[in-house]
Amino acid sequence: MKSTTALVLLLLAAPIAISAADQASQPRDKCLSTSACWPSTGEFSDFAELLLPGSLLLPGSSSFKAASVLKNKRLTGTPEFTPGAIIKATTAADVQASVKFAAERELETSIKSTGHCYSGNCMRGGSLHMDLTSMSSISVNTSSMLMTVGPGANFEEMYTAADAHGVLVVGGMCPTVGPVGFSLGGGHGPLVRSLGLGADNMHSVTLVTADGSLLTASSTANSDLFWALRGGGGGSFGVVVSMEIRLHPAPDQLVALSCAWPMVDDGERVGEAIVEEWDSIMQQLPDEWMTFTVVQKRPLGPKVPGFKRSMDGVLVVEGLYNGAWTKEMLDSAEGILGLGGDNQLKCDFANFTTFKEWHSQAWFATEGPIKYRTYMASSFGAAGFDSAAHARLLVDTVVALPGNAVNMMFGVQLGGKVARPDEDTGVSAAFRGAALMQENDSDWNFAQADASQIEWARSVGDAVAALGGFGGAYMNEPDPGKGRGEYEELFWGRDVFERLQGVKSEWDKDSLFDCDQCVYAN
Repeated sequence: MKSTTALVLLLLAAPIAISAADQASQPRDKCLSTSACWPSTGEFSDFAELLLPGSLLLPGSSSFKAASVLKNKRLTGTPEFTPGAIIKATTAADVQASVKFAAERELETSIKSTGHCYSGNCMRGGSLHMDLTSMSSISVNTSSMLMTVGPGANFEEMYTAADAHGVLVVGGMCPTVGPVGFSLGGGHGPLVRSLGLGADNMHSVTLVTADGSLLTASSTANSDLFWALRGGGGGSFGVVVSMEIRLHPAPDQLVALSCAWPMVDDGERVGEAIVEEWDSIMQQLPDEWMTFTVVQKRPLGPKVPGFKRSMDGVLVVEGLYNGAWTKEMLDSAEGILGLGGDNQLKCDFANFTTFKEWHSQAWFATEGPIKYRTYMASSFGAAGFDSAAHARLLVDTVVALPGNAVNMMFGVQLGGKVARPDEDTGVSAAFRGAALMQENDSDWNFAQADASQIEWARSVGDAVAALGGFGGAYMNEPDPGKGRGEYEELFWGRDVFERLQGVKSEWDKDSLFDCDQCVYAN
């Protein structure tokens, strides 16, 4: 067996032939733009009369090209991810008309809220594509403690609105991610350990179903559908046009932490002991703490004073405490402050008066890897996972990378409120029971490196999944190469998936809404 170091170097150098189409896919028996059944120009003209002017975009126009862009540059412009026509919806009525048009003609469909579908399952080649980015309204009601948002809204805007009203809303790290795909897939972010996942904070959803009906799903109305939407993923059960999200009182102060250590220092592998001890400390932190870890070849985002040429690899821990600076908070962080001893490069606290103030300056809350061509994989580590093997794999992997690599190993702390939901949802047991989500991101600039970078991400992802105590996968950040017969167990587990299939069969028996790595009818 090759060592991890040798394997990584081999994969990043080898010209392995993998096409953009080599992804998990479901059978496609709907009408595509390359088929004779595709609507004629006249039929599209008649359909456009049902929409607001300029809503229908056809190939060849600059508007069509702009609306075909996804955040992952690896996908944009390829035949596999270029739709046959785009509806730039601005109202629920636009969506209803589009759904009915597609259903009557059995057209392949795809749905995009903001375009942060890294694996590409929100846009299918040759499909009738519903672009919801213009439906971006946000309203805050502090009496009901609910935020109502459109699918095109993003967390940058939502955090600003929440701050203006002195409340917190659960969302993700990247400011341009939207609430729909995020929450329907579970939704991890900087407040989930204290306030629950995105799915747990959904109060109601308004959506267009396969027959073109506009309805609301909640815990008291269409509750089976609501259960499935809370963790069953986007693109399967309908087109979400509005969502109510629970709000929470904001503390007067929040505390942030930023620490860093080298993985190798003057030839000594100090990182294994540091990562292993961090894995233990992380699992003992109170729910108010939420921490993220990044292991990279060299510091690419945060400033890490003292990182030298003699060092190889760096571990950065970024933390947010949802509460004020207190002795209890400081005591809870004591283990972090002493971690790594003389090898610690920095460990700094900072106070913030609002969540948005903190989020706006956090380096990993910026656009991040979506500036690149991207491929990722993820696995959940249950409490008590094999931290020694985990630490060894992280250090081996990052040390083996070439000096200019921007690939990363990204860790998301879980547990806390994630493991104690107030209501039953479609989120997997692996997600609920995890102490950590370990993700590996391959990020690069040029198409020539596609094959080797994709294989790196797949191989490292499989290596993480094989560690003791690891299993499952986060459907919003998966390896898109996992196909039918594999992703169902990874994303949900058998029991949850079979229940999701039952809901799918009830609400979309003809599978109008059909996407890669999504729930399909039984």
